[in-house]
Amino acid sequence: MSQSIKETKSNTKSIKHTKTIVSEPCKWLEDYRDYVSWEMKPLTNNLMKQICIDIVQWCKRDDVLTIDGFFLSKNMDPNFGYQWSQKYPDFKEAFTFAKRMIAFRRENKSLVREVDSAFAEKMMPYYNQDWKDMAEWRAQLKAKADAEQNQKANVIVLAELDYKKKIEDGKL
Repeated sequence: MSQSIKETKSNTKSIKHTKTIVSEPCKWLEDYRDYVSWEMKPLTNNLMKQICIDIVQWCKRDDVLTIDGFFLSKNMDPNFGYQWSQKYPDFKEAFTFAKRMIAFRRENKSLVREVDSAFAEKMMPYYNQDWKDMAEWRAQLKAKADAEQNQKANVIVLAELDYKKKIEDGKL
């Protein structure tokens, strides 16, 4: 970052910060709909880079508890986050990092009871891979236990049917 010093009429100095951004040649990636103007707009590599920067900056705010608000603030469909993370590696990295910041905040706020822990827990697997892995592990354990229970129930049901048939045939 370069600095330039500017003298004003009152002989005080102010420092003006300027950034030198070396941008790549503009390349079209796809079009997206702006949901306020209802116009299709071009998504370029330069705009995507800016969106990557903006989403991380936006998620640093202490009041941000969901990622959808970022896209809504840009007049974009929140589903773009998922779609673009499948297509664009740089966006995926920024999107994942932003979600992780939100996960950290949600978890901490639920620990100190600033937000309802049941609210935070339901969506934590979306924001945090560790929570997702744990939820999948729990689901697998439950499915296995349910399968074992269903097998036992089938044996019992079959045994009862056998017993009823013997009564009908007069064998009991």
